[in-house]
This record gives sequence, structure tokens and C-alpha cells, in this order.
Amino acid sequence: MTAILDKAHLLRHARNTYHGAVALQNATKPIPAAYLAQIALECAFKARILGLYHCSRLSTFKDKHPDLWDKIFKGKNGHDLGGLSQEAVWPRLCITLGKESPLTGNVWNRIKSKEPERPYSLRYGMENLSLPEAQEELDLCDIVLAMVEA
Repeated sequence: MTAILDKAHLLRHARNTYHGAVALQNATKPIPAAYLAQIALECAFKARILGLYHCSRLSTFKDKHPDLWDKIFKGKNGHDLGGLSQEAVWPRLCITLGKESPLTGNVWNRIKSKEPERPYSLRYGMENLSLPEAQEELDLCDIVLAMVEA
């Protein structure tokens, strides 16, 4: 059976990936935990973008918005959480939900970092994180997921 790649699929994948990150954090593996949290955030932002463009499936989005598709689903830009949060018009969601944005402060700056470049700095062991730092990133991820799922 072929999976339908749509907003719901991306949100499920984001939440499941987040749970994997929590399991790694509980096993005192902060770097892989933070890496998975990064992937979960990426999926959540992409799900939000699909919803903003009223596309029920990724294939529809690709056909209707090929330039944006290339920007967020091909190459390194698809992992740029700062850019994805902008494309997801994050401030508008915060206003709609009546919540302050969790995408401020040191934790968000670390997550969206270009120096060292995330997620590659985690994936290839170029960045060290403590358990408390990774927990901060998981906490932020959980808040973002809850807001996108709302």
C-alpha cells in the first residue's frame, strides 16, 4: 500500500519522530535526540505550509507551486528551519491561536543556526549538546507541534 503524502502524514511523521527523540533523550543521547527534534520541526513546518496553500497532497503542491516546491523540498533549503518558519507564516499562526511564539530566544537561535549549520552539525558530530540543551530543544519542538496540530 502506498502512503498518501499529505498534511496529516507529515504531522504524524513529525509527532512520531518527536517521540523517537524523547526516547533517545531518555537514553541519554542528546545529539541524536536533538537531530530528530529538528526533523520533527521540519515536518511540522512543511505540513503547515501545505495547509496554507490549500494543498491536500504533496503532489498537488508540487504541481501548483513548483518554485516553492523546489525551495522547500529540494536541497539544503528544505532543512533550513528559519526559512521554513517564514514560509509557514509562523507569526500568523501565533496570532490566530492567541499564543506567544516559541520561536524566539536562545533555544530557537541554536536550532535555526547557520553556524554551525543545522541539522548537519548534529548529524555529522560537529556540534555538542548537553542533556539540558537537548531537552530545551525537545520542549520547543513539542510546543511547535501542538500549535501546528491545533
